[in-house]
Amino acid sequence: MAGQGQQVRMTMVDTSVTSDDERKRGTREIARSVYLVALLAMSAGLFEVARLIHTDKFTLSQIFTTLALVSVLCAYVFASWKGWIAKSASTVASVFFCVNICLNLYFFNALFLSDWPQVVIANMNWMTALMIVPFLTINRPQARFLAAVLCLSTLAQFAAYFIIHDIGPFDPFFGSEVIPFFISLGAAYVLLDGFAMFREAAIKFHARSDALQETANLMAKAAADAERAKTEAEKSIALRETFLATMSHELRTPLNAIIGFSDAMKSGVLEKRGVDHYRVYAEDIHQSGEHVLSLINQLLEYSRVRSGTYDLTTSTVSLQDVTEQVIRMSGHAADKRGVRLLRDWQVQQATMVVGDRHALVQIGLNLVMNAIKFSPAGEAVTVRIQEGRNGEAVLSVIDKGPGIPPDRMDDVKQPFVRAGDASLASETGTGLGLAIVSNLTEKMGARFDLASTRGEGTCAAIILPLDATRRGDAGTEDSTPEDRPEDRPKDSCRSAAS
Repeated sequence: MAGQGQQVRMTMVDTSVTSDDERKRGTREIARSVYLVALLAMSAGLFEVARLIHTDKFTLSQIFTTLALVSVLCAYVFASWKGWIAKSASTVASVFFCVNICLNLYFFNALFLSDWPQVVIANMNWMTALMIVPFLTINRPQARFLAAVLCLSTLAQFAAYFIIHDIGPFDPFFGSEVIPFFISLGAAYVLLDGFAMFREAAIKFHARSDALQETANLMAKAAADAERAKTEAEKSIALRETFLATMSHELRTPLNAIIGFSDAMKSGVLEKRGVDHYRVYAEDIHQSGEHVLSLINQLLEYSRVRSGTYDLTTSTVSLQDVTEQVIRMSGHAADKRGVRLLRDWQVQQATMVVGDRHALVQIGLNLVMNAIKFSPAGEAVTVRIQEGRNGEAVLSVIDKGPGIPPDRMDDVKQPFVRAGDASLASETGTGLGLAIVSNLTEKMGARFDLASTRGEGTCAAIILPLDATRRGDAGTEDSTPEDRPEDRPKDSCRSAAS
Protein backbone atom coordinates (compact mmCIF):
# COMPACT_ATOMS: atom_id res chain seq x y z
CA MET A 1 0.00 0.00 0.00
CA ALA A 2 2.96 2.31 0.64
CA GLY A 3 4.04 1.74 -2.94
CA GLN A 4 0.53 2.57 -4.18
CA GLY A 5 0.50 5.77 -2.10
CA GLN A 6 3.86 6.81 -3.49
CA GLN A 7 2.57 6.13 -6.99
CA VAL A 8 -0.53 8.27 -6.31
CA ARG A 9 1.65 11.16 -5.08
CA MET A 10 3.90 10.87 -8.09
CA THR A 11 0.87 10.83 -10.39
CA MET A 12 -0.49 13.99 -8.77
CA VAL A 13 2.86 15.71 -9.29
CA ASP A 14 3.01 14.50 -12.88
CA THR A 15 -0.53 15.72 -13.48
CA SER A 16 0.35 19.13 -12.03
CA VAL A 17 3.38 19.31 -14.28
CA THR A 18 1.26 18.26 -17.25
CA SER A 19 -1.32 20.96 -16.50
CA ASP A 20 1.45 23.54 -16.18
CA ASP A 21 2.89 22.40 -19.50
CA GLU A 22 -0.51 22.73 -21.14
CA ARG A 23 -0.86 26.25 -19.72
CA LYS A 24 2.57 27.19 -21.05
CA ARG A 25 1.72 25.73 -24.42
CA GLY A 26 -1.46 27.79 -24.50
CA THR A 27 0.55 30.85 -23.54
CA ARG A 28 2.90 30.25 -26.45
CA GLU A 29 -0.05 30.00 -28.83
CA ILE A 30 -1.46 33.28 -27.54
CA ALA A 31 2.03 34.79 -27.77
CA ARG A 32 2.05 34.05 -31.48
CA SER A 33 -1.23 35.92 -31.76
CA VAL A 34 0.35 38.80 -29.86
CA TYR A 35 3.20 38.88 -32.34
CA LEU A 36 0.74 39.06 -35.21
CA VAL A 37 -1.13 41.90 -33.50
CA ALA A 38 2.17 43.71 -32.99
CA LEU A 39 3.00 43.30 -36.65
CA LEU A 40 -0.41 44.70 -37.58
CA ALA A 41 0.18 47.63 -35.22
CA MET A 42 3.55 48.31 -36.81
CA SER A 43 1.92 48.14 -40.23
CA ALA A 44 -0.57 50.75 -39.08
CA GLY A 45 2.32 52.90 -37.81
CA LEU A 46 4.15 52.63 -41.10
CA PHE A 47 0.98 53.56 -42.95
CA GLU A 48 0.57 56.59 -40.68
CA VAL A 49 4.17 57.66 -41.35
CA ALA A 50 3.61 57.30 -45.09
CA ARG A 51 0.45 59.35 -44.85
CA LEU A 52 2.19 62.10 -42.89
CA ILE A 53 5.04 62.17 -45.37
CA HIS A 54 2.52 62.53 -48.14
CA THR A 55 0.87 65.50 -46.36
CA ASP A 56 4.21 67.08 -45.32
CA LYS A 57 3.26 67.02 -41.62
CA PHE A 58 6.46 65.34 -40.30
CA THR A 59 10.02 66.54 -40.39
CA LEU A 60 12.70 64.17 -41.66
CA SER A 61 14.10 63.63 -38.15
CA GLN A 62 10.69 62.68 -36.79
CA ILE A 63 10.10 60.29 -39.68
CA PHE A 64 13.53 58.73 -39.17
CA THR A 65 12.90 58.31 -35.42
CA THR A 66 9.53 56.66 -35.98
CA LEU A 67 10.86 54.33 -38.67
CA ALA A 68 13.81 53.37 -36.43
CA LEU A 69 11.46 52.50 -33.57
CA VAL A 70 9.26 50.46 -35.88
CA SER A 71 12.31 48.63 -37.30
CA VAL A 72 13.66 47.83 -33.84
CA LEU A 73 10.26 46.55 -32.74
CA CYS A 74 9.98 44.38 -35.88
CA ALA A 75 13.40 42.87 -35.23
CA TYR A 76 12.54 42.23 -31.58
CA VAL A 77 9.21 40.56 -32.41
CA PHE A 78 10.87 38.35 -35.03
CA ALA A 79 13.63 37.33 -32.60
CA SER A 80 11.05 36.53 -29.92
CA TRP A 81 9.00 34.53 -32.41
CA LYS A 82 12.04 32.38 -33.24
CA GLY A 83 12.87 31.94 -29.56
CA TRP A 84 16.21 33.76 -29.80
CA ILE A 85 15.49 36.18 -26.94
CA ALA A 86 13.02 34.63 -24.54
CA LYS A 87 10.13 32.22 -24.41
CA SER A 88 6.54 32.07 -23.29
CA ALA A 89 5.35 34.56 -20.62
CA SER A 90 8.62 36.48 -20.36
CA THR A 91 8.56 37.00 -24.13
CA VAL A 92 5.01 38.39 -23.97
CA ALA A 93 5.99 40.73 -21.15
CA SER A 94 9.09 41.99 -22.95
CA VAL A 95 7.23 42.49 -26.25
CA PHE A 96 4.46 44.32 -24.42
CA PHE A 97 6.98 46.56 -22.67
CA CYS A 98 8.73 47.31 -25.97
CA VAL A 99 5.43 48.14 -27.70
CA ASN A 100 4.51 50.31 -24.73
CA ILE A 101 7.72 52.31 -25.12
CA CYS A 102 7.19 52.62 -28.86
CA LEU A 103 3.59 53.80 -28.42
CA ASN A 104 4.54 56.34 -25.75
CA LEU A 105 7.38 57.68 -27.91
CA TYR A 106 4.91 57.97 -30.76
CA PHE A 107 2.49 59.90 -28.51
CA PHE A 108 5.32 62.06 -27.16
CA ASN A 109 6.44 62.91 -30.68
CA ALA A 110 2.90 63.81 -31.74
CA LEU A 111 2.10 65.84 -28.61
CA PHE A 112 5.30 67.71 -27.84
CA LEU A 113 7.36 67.72 -31.04
CA SER A 114 4.70 68.01 -33.72
CA ASP A 115 1.91 69.54 -31.62
CA TRP A 116 -0.59 67.33 -33.32
CA PRO A 117 -2.80 65.86 -30.55
CA GLN A 118 -5.45 64.74 -33.03
CA VAL A 119 -3.06 61.97 -34.15
CA VAL A 120 -2.79 60.74 -30.57
CA ILE A 121 -6.53 60.79 -30.05
CA ALA A 122 -7.03 58.91 -33.30
CA ASN A 123 -4.65 56.14 -32.18
CA MET A 124 -5.61 55.87 -28.49
CA ASN A 125 -7.78 52.83 -29.21
CA TRP A 126 -4.57 50.84 -29.67
CA MET A 127 -4.02 51.19 -25.92
CA THR A 128 -7.14 49.16 -25.16
CA ALA A 129 -6.12 46.37 -27.52
CA LEU A 130 -2.59 46.43 -26.11
CA MET A 131 -3.77 46.31 -22.50
CA ILE A 132 -5.79 43.13 -23.13
CA VAL A 133 -2.66 41.18 -24.10
CA PRO A 134 -0.93 40.72 -20.69
CA PHE A 135 -4.16 39.76 -18.91
CA LEU A 136 -4.68 36.95 -21.43
CA THR A 137 -1.16 35.57 -21.48
CA ILE A 138 0.89 36.13 -18.33
CA ASN A 139 0.27 35.89 -14.60
CA ARG A 140 -1.97 38.42 -12.95
CA PRO A 141 0.58 40.48 -10.94
CA GLN A 142 2.78 41.04 -14.00
CA ALA A 143 -0.25 41.88 -16.15
CA ARG A 144 -1.49 44.46 -13.62
CA PHE A 145 1.94 46.08 -13.44
CA LEU A 146 2.45 46.31 -17.21
CA ALA A 147 -1.09 47.56 -17.89
CA ALA A 148 -0.73 50.16 -15.13
CA VAL A 149 2.57 51.37 -16.61
CA LEU A 150 0.88 51.76 -20.01
CA CYS A 151 -2.09 53.69 -18.62
CA LEU A 152 -0.13 55.90 -16.24
CA SER A 153 2.63 56.77 -18.72
CA THR A 154 0.09 57.85 -21.34
CA LEU A 155 -1.98 59.70 -18.74
CA ALA A 156 1.15 61.52 -17.55
CA GLN A 157 1.89 62.72 -21.08
CA PHE A 158 -1.63 64.07 -21.53
CA ALA A 159 -1.50 65.73 -18.11
CA ALA A 160 1.79 67.40 -19.00
CA TYR A 161 0.34 68.51 -22.32
CA PHE A 162 -2.75 69.97 -20.56
CA ILE A 163 -0.57 71.88 -18.10
CA ILE A 164 1.82 73.23 -20.74
CA HIS A 165 -1.00 74.45 -22.96
CA ASP A 166 -3.26 75.48 -20.07
CA ILE A 167 -6.09 73.22 -21.13
CA GLY A 168 -8.83 72.59 -18.59
CA PRO A 169 -10.77 69.37 -18.02
CA PHE A 170 -13.89 70.93 -19.55
CA ASP A 171 -12.27 71.86 -22.83
CA PRO A 172 -14.77 71.03 -25.59
CA PHE A 173 -12.32 68.96 -27.56
CA PHE A 174 -10.31 67.14 -24.89
CA GLY A 175 -13.15 66.96 -22.39
CA SER A 176 -15.26 64.97 -24.82
CA GLU A 177 -12.46 62.70 -26.08
CA VAL A 178 -9.54 62.20 -23.69
CA ILE A 179 -11.16 62.13 -20.25
CA PRO A 180 -13.98 59.67 -21.20
CA PHE A 181 -11.38 57.48 -22.89
CA PHE A 182 -9.24 57.21 -19.75
CA ILE A 183 -12.33 56.54 -17.63
CA SER A 184 -13.29 53.67 -19.96
CA LEU A 185 -9.67 52.51 -19.94
CA GLY A 186 -9.76 52.33 -16.13
CA ALA A 187 -13.00 50.34 -16.28
CA ALA A 188 -11.41 47.97 -18.81
CA TYR A 189 -8.43 47.60 -16.49
CA VAL A 190 -10.67 46.55 -13.59
CA LEU A 191 -12.67 44.13 -15.74
CA LEU A 192 -9.55 42.56 -17.25
CA ASP A 193 -8.05 42.16 -13.78
CA GLY A 194 -11.16 40.30 -12.68
CA PHE A 195 -11.02 38.16 -15.79
CA ALA A 196 -7.36 37.32 -15.08
CA MET A 197 -8.27 36.32 -11.53
CA PHE A 198 -11.03 34.06 -12.87
CA ARG A 199 -8.67 32.59 -15.49
CA GLU A 200 -6.06 31.67 -12.87
CA ALA A 201 -8.74 30.16 -10.64
CA ALA A 202 -10.06 28.15 -13.60
CA ILE A 203 -6.56 26.90 -14.43
CA LYS A 204 -6.01 25.80 -10.83
CA PHE A 205 -9.45 24.19 -10.72
CA HIS A 206 -8.85 22.23 -13.91
CA ALA A 207 -5.41 21.22 -12.70
CA ARG A 208 -6.89 19.93 -9.44
CA SER A 209 -9.75 18.28 -11.33
CA ASP A 210 -7.31 16.56 -13.67
CA ALA A 211 -5.19 15.47 -10.72
CA LEU A 212 -8.24 14.10 -8.88
CA GLN A 213 -9.43 12.30 -12.01
CA GLU A 214 -5.99 10.81 -12.57
CA THR A 215 -5.82 9.81 -8.91
CA ALA A 216 -9.28 8.23 -9.14
CA ASN A 217 -8.20 6.31 -12.23
CA LEU A 218 -5.04 5.18 -10.46
CA MET A 219 -6.99 4.11 -7.39
CA ALA A 220 -9.41 2.16 -9.61
CA LYS A 221 -6.45 0.51 -11.31
CA ALA A 222 -4.90 -0.23 -7.91
CA ALA A 223 -8.19 -1.75 -6.74
CA ALA A 224 -8.34 -3.88 -9.88
CA ASP A 225 -4.71 -4.94 -9.36
CA ALA A 226 -5.46 -5.77 -5.73
CA GLU A 227 -8.50 -7.82 -6.77
CA ARG A 228 -6.39 -9.59 -9.38
CA ALA A 229 -3.66 -10.22 -6.82
CA LYS A 230 -6.28 -11.55 -4.41
CA THR A 231 -7.58 -13.91 -7.10
CA GLU A 232 -4.05 -15.07 -7.87
CA ALA A 233 -3.36 -15.57 -4.16
CA GLU A 234 -6.55 -17.61 -3.75
CA LYS A 235 -5.59 -19.61 -6.82
CA SER A 236 -2.10 -20.19 -5.39
CA ILE A 237 -3.59 -21.31 -2.08
CA ALA A 238 -5.92 -23.70 -3.91
CA LEU A 239 -2.98 -25.05 -5.93
CA ARG A 240 -0.95 -25.49 -2.77
CA GLU A 241 -3.77 -27.39 -1.10
CA THR A 242 -4.14 -29.53 -4.23
CA PHE A 243 -0.40 -30.12 -4.26
CA LEU A 244 -0.33 -31.15 -0.60
CA ALA A 245 -3.30 -33.46 -1.07
CA THR A 246 -1.77 -34.99 -4.19
CA MET A 247 1.72 -35.40 -2.78
CA SER A 248 0.52 -36.76 0.53
CA HIS A 249 -1.10 -39.63 -1.37
CA GLU A 250 1.48 -40.07 -4.13
CA LEU A 251 4.44 -40.16 -1.73
CA ARG A 252 2.82 -41.95 1.19
CA THR A 253 1.62 -44.94 -0.85
CA PRO A 254 4.99 -46.03 -2.33
CA LEU A 255 6.86 -45.16 0.87
CA ASN A 256 4.46 -47.29 2.91
CA ALA A 257 5.03 -50.11 0.42
CA ILE A 258 8.81 -49.74 0.72
CA ILE A 259 8.64 -49.73 4.52
CA GLY A 260 6.20 -52.66 4.66
CA PHE A 261 8.13 -54.87 2.22
CA SER A 262 11.48 -54.06 3.80
CA ASP A 263 10.11 -54.80 7.30
CA ALA A 264 8.83 -58.15 6.07
CA MET A 265 12.23 -58.95 4.57
CA LYS A 266 14.08 -57.77 7.67
CA SER A 267 11.91 -59.76 10.07
CA GLY A 268 12.69 -63.00 8.25
CA VAL A 269 9.08 -64.02 7.68
CA LEU A 270 9.95 -64.72 4.02
CA GLU A 271 12.75 -67.21 4.77
CA LYS A 272 10.35 -70.14 4.69
CA ARG A 273 8.85 -68.99 1.35
CA GLY A 274 12.11 -69.04 -0.56
CA VAL A 275 14.13 -66.69 -2.72
CA ASP A 276 11.34 -66.04 -5.20
CA HIS A 277 9.34 -64.12 -2.62
CA TYR A 278 12.39 -62.04 -1.77
CA ARG A 279 12.76 -61.25 -5.46
CA VAL A 280 9.10 -60.21 -5.77
CA TYR A 281 9.33 -57.97 -2.71
CA ALA A 282 12.61 -56.48 -3.92
CA GLU A 283 11.00 -55.72 -7.28
CA ASP A 284 8.06 -54.02 -5.55
CA ILE A 285 10.46 -51.97 -3.43
CA HIS A 286 12.41 -51.02 -6.55
CA GLN A 287 9.26 -49.96 -8.40
CA SER A 288 8.04 -47.92 -5.44
CA GLY A 289 11.41 -46.19 -5.20
CA GLU A 290 11.36 -45.42 -8.92
CA HIS A 291 7.88 -43.98 -8.56
CA VAL A 292 8.95 -41.71 -5.69
CA LEU A 293 12.05 -40.65 -7.64
CA SER A 294 9.97 -39.83 -10.73
CA LEU A 295 7.65 -37.68 -8.61
CA ILE A 296 10.57 -35.82 -7.07
CA ASN A 297 12.23 -35.35 -10.47
CA GLN A 298 9.03 -33.97 -11.93
CA LEU A 299 8.61 -31.54 -9.04
CA LEU A 300 12.21 -30.38 -9.35
CA GLU A 301 11.87 -30.05 -13.13
CA TYR A 302 8.76 -27.91 -12.81
CA SER A 303 10.39 -25.80 -10.10
CA ARG A 304 13.38 -25.14 -12.37
CA VAL A 305 11.16 -24.15 -15.27
CA ARG A 306 8.97 -21.82 -13.22
CA SER A 307 11.87 -20.19 -11.34
CA GLY A 308 13.70 -19.30 -14.55
CA THR A 309 16.80 -21.35 -13.70
CA TYR A 310 16.18 -23.77 -16.57
CA ASP A 311 18.89 -22.74 -19.04
CA LEU A 312 18.25 -23.65 -22.66
CA THR A 313 21.21 -24.60 -24.86
CA THR A 314 20.28 -24.03 -28.48
CA SER A 315 21.65 -26.46 -31.04
CA THR A 316 20.59 -28.25 -34.22
CA VAL A 317 19.08 -31.63 -33.41
CA SER A 318 17.24 -34.32 -35.32
CA LEU A 319 13.62 -34.57 -34.25
CA GLN A 320 13.66 -38.27 -35.19
CA ASP A 321 16.67 -38.94 -32.92
CA VAL A 322 14.96 -37.15 -30.04
CA THR A 323 11.78 -39.15 -30.59
CA GLU A 324 13.67 -42.46 -30.74
CA GLN A 325 15.28 -41.64 -27.40
CA VAL A 326 11.88 -40.84 -25.90
CA ILE A 327 10.43 -44.14 -27.19
CA ARG A 328 13.35 -46.10 -25.71
CA MET A 329 13.00 -44.37 -22.34
CA SER A 330 9.24 -44.99 -22.16
CA GLY A 331 9.25 -48.48 -23.67
CA HIS A 332 9.36 -50.27 -20.32
CA ALA A 333 6.36 -48.31 -19.01
CA ALA A 334 4.44 -49.07 -22.20
CA ASP A 335 5.19 -52.79 -21.91
CA LYS A 336 4.03 -52.86 -18.30
CA ARG A 337 0.85 -51.07 -19.26
CA GLY A 338 0.25 -53.28 -22.29
CA VAL A 339 0.33 -50.33 -24.67
CA ARG A 340 2.07 -50.33 -28.04
CA LEU A 341 4.31 -47.45 -29.11
CA LEU A 342 4.08 -46.71 -32.84
CA ARG A 343 6.25 -44.48 -35.00
CA ASP A 344 4.74 -42.48 -37.84
CA TRP A 345 7.34 -40.45 -39.73
CA GLN A 346 5.45 -38.55 -42.46
CA VAL A 347 8.65 -37.00 -43.83
CA GLN A 348 11.26 -38.51 -46.15
CA GLN A 349 14.34 -36.97 -44.50
CA ALA A 350 15.52 -36.24 -41.01
CA THR A 351 13.72 -33.19 -39.62
CA MET A 352 16.37 -30.87 -38.18
CA VAL A 353 15.16 -28.35 -35.63
CA VAL A 354 16.93 -25.67 -33.65
CA GLY A 355 16.24 -26.08 -29.95
CA ASP A 356 17.40 -27.51 -26.66
CA ARG A 357 17.80 -31.29 -26.92
CA HIS A 358 17.24 -31.97 -23.22
CA ALA A 359 14.07 -29.83 -23.24
CA LEU A 360 12.78 -31.61 -26.36
CA VAL A 361 13.40 -34.99 -24.72
CA GLN A 362 11.67 -33.81 -21.56
CA ILE A 363 8.68 -32.55 -23.58
CA GLY A 364 8.39 -35.76 -25.59
CA LEU A 365 8.79 -37.96 -22.52
CA ASN A 366 6.05 -36.12 -20.62
CA LEU A 367 3.66 -36.36 -23.56
CA VAL A 368 4.34 -40.05 -24.24
CA MET A 369 4.20 -41.07 -20.56
CA ASN A 370 0.97 -39.13 -20.14
CA ALA A 371 -0.53 -40.88 -23.18
CA ILE A 372 0.59 -44.29 -21.89
CA LYS A 373 -0.90 -43.60 -18.47
CA PHE A 374 -4.37 -42.88 -19.86
CA SER A 375 -4.42 -45.49 -22.64
CA PRO A 376 -6.30 -48.75 -22.02
CA ALA A 377 -4.31 -51.97 -22.27
CA GLY A 378 -4.08 -53.23 -25.83
CA GLU A 379 -4.34 -49.80 -27.41
CA ALA A 380 -1.55 -47.91 -29.19
CA VAL A 381 0.17 -44.57 -28.67
CA THR A 382 1.37 -43.06 -31.95
CA VAL A 383 4.34 -40.69 -32.09
CA ARG A 384 4.13 -38.75 -35.34
CA ILE A 385 6.50 -36.34 -37.09
CA GLN A 386 5.07 -34.30 -39.93
CA GLU A 387 5.36 -30.95 -41.66
CA GLY A 388 2.73 -28.32 -40.92
CA ARG A 389 0.93 -26.28 -43.52
CA ASN A 390 3.31 -23.35 -43.09
CA GLY A 391 6.44 -25.48 -43.10
CA GLU A 392 6.70 -25.98 -39.34
CA ALA A 393 7.91 -29.20 -37.80
CA VAL A 394 5.10 -30.89 -35.86
CA LEU A 395 5.69 -33.57 -33.22
CA SER A 396 2.38 -35.22 -32.27
CA VAL A 397 1.56 -37.83 -29.62
CA ILE A 398 -1.81 -39.49 -30.22
CA ASP A 399 -3.59 -41.83 -27.82
CA LYS A 400 -6.98 -43.53 -27.63
CA GLY A 401 -7.65 -42.81 -23.99
CA PRO A 402 -10.77 -41.34 -22.38
CA GLY A 403 -10.07 -37.87 -23.79
CA ILE A 404 -10.35 -34.49 -22.13
CA PRO A 405 -13.66 -32.68 -21.55
CA PRO A 406 -13.89 -29.48 -23.63
CA ASP A 407 -14.31 -27.32 -20.54
CA ARG A 408 -11.00 -28.59 -19.13
CA MET A 409 -8.78 -28.14 -22.19
CA ASP A 410 -7.17 -25.00 -20.73
CA ASP A 411 -7.12 -26.27 -17.14
CA VAL A 412 -5.00 -29.32 -17.90
CA LYS A 413 -2.04 -27.08 -18.79
CA GLN A 414 -2.06 -25.71 -15.25
CA PRO A 415 0.03 -27.34 -12.49
CA PHE A 416 -1.43 -30.14 -10.34
CA VAL A 417 -4.38 -30.63 -12.70
CA ARG A 418 -5.00 -34.13 -14.02
CA ALA A 419 -6.33 -34.59 -17.51
CA GLY A 420 -7.88 -38.02 -17.31
CA ASP A 421 -10.82 -39.72 -15.77
CA ALA A 422 -10.60 -39.74 -11.99
CA SER A 423 -12.26 -43.14 -11.92
CA LEU A 424 -9.24 -44.75 -13.53
CA ALA A 425 -7.18 -46.46 -10.88
CA SER A 426 -4.06 -46.03 -12.95
CA GLU A 427 -4.25 -42.25 -12.82
CA THR A 428 -1.41 -41.28 -10.52
CA GLY A 429 1.21 -38.58 -10.61
CA THR A 430 1.72 -34.95 -9.77
CA GLY A 431 -0.38 -33.39 -12.51
CA LEU A 432 2.68 -31.44 -13.66
CA GLY A 433 3.42 -33.16 -16.97
CA LEU A 434 1.44 -30.89 -19.30
CA ALA A 435 2.38 -27.81 -17.24
CA ILE A 436 6.07 -28.61 -17.81
CA VAL A 437 5.42 -29.14 -21.53
CA SER A 438 3.55 -25.83 -21.80
CA ASN A 439 6.30 -23.85 -20.07
CA LEU A 440 9.20 -25.47 -21.95
CA THR A 441 7.59 -24.97 -25.36
CA GLU A 442 6.98 -21.32 -24.52
CA LYS A 443 10.62 -20.88 -23.51
CA MET A 444 11.78 -22.39 -26.82
CA GLY A 445 9.47 -20.19 -28.90
CA ALA A 446 7.34 -23.15 -29.94
CA ARG A 447 3.60 -23.83 -29.56
CA PHE A 448 1.78 -26.49 -27.59
CA ASP A 449 -1.65 -27.49 -28.89
CA LEU A 450 -4.19 -30.01 -27.66
CA ALA A 451 -7.05 -31.62 -29.56
CA SER A 452 -9.29 -34.12 -27.84
CA THR A 453 -12.59 -35.90 -28.32
CA ARG A 454 -14.29 -37.28 -25.24
CA GLY A 455 -14.17 -41.08 -25.33
CA GLU A 456 -11.99 -41.24 -28.46
CA GLY A 457 -8.58 -39.96 -27.43
CA THR A 458 -6.24 -37.00 -27.36
CA CYS A 459 -3.65 -35.51 -29.72
CA ALA A 460 -0.91 -33.38 -28.16
CA ALA A 461 1.32 -31.52 -30.63
CA ILE A 462 4.45 -29.40 -30.42
CA ILE A 463 4.81 -26.98 -33.35
CA LEU A 464 8.23 -25.48 -33.99
CA PRO A 465 8.13 -22.16 -35.88
CA LEU A 466 9.27 -21.87 -39.47
CA ASP A 467 12.36 -19.81 -38.75
CA ALA A 468 13.65 -22.47 -36.37
CA THR A 469 13.20 -25.42 -38.73
CA ARG A 470 15.16 -26.80 -41.66
CA ARG A 471 15.28 -30.13 -43.46
CA GLY A 472 18.44 -32.27 -43.32
CA ASP A 473 20.03 -34.36 -46.03
CA ALA A 474 20.39 -37.47 -43.92
CA GLY A 475 18.95 -38.92 -40.77
CA THR A 476 16.67 -41.56 -39.44
CA GLU A 477 15.15 -43.71 -42.16
CA ASP A 478 11.47 -43.60 -42.89
CA SER A 479 9.37 -45.85 -40.70
CA THR A 480 8.92 -49.42 -41.80
CA PRO A 481 5.56 -51.09 -42.46
CA GLU A 482 5.88 -52.84 -39.07
CA ASP A 483 6.15 -49.43 -37.41
CA ARG A 484 2.92 -48.29 -39.05
CA PRO A 485 0.28 -51.03 -38.86
CA GLU A 486 -3.05 -50.56 -40.49
CA ASP A 487 -4.87 -50.09 -37.20
CA ARG A 488 -2.90 -46.96 -36.22
CA PRO A 489 -4.83 -43.61 -36.11
CA LYS A 490 -5.22 -42.25 -39.63
CA ASP A 491 -6.23 -38.65 -38.92
CA SER A 492 -3.55 -36.16 -38.03
CA CYS A 493 -3.77 -33.67 -35.18
CA ARG A 494 -5.46 -31.16 -37.47
CA SER A 495 -5.74 -28.32 -35.00
CA ALA A 496 -2.04 -28.52 -34.30
CA ALA A 497 -0.86 -28.87 -37.86
CA SER A 498 -3.02 -26.14 -39.33
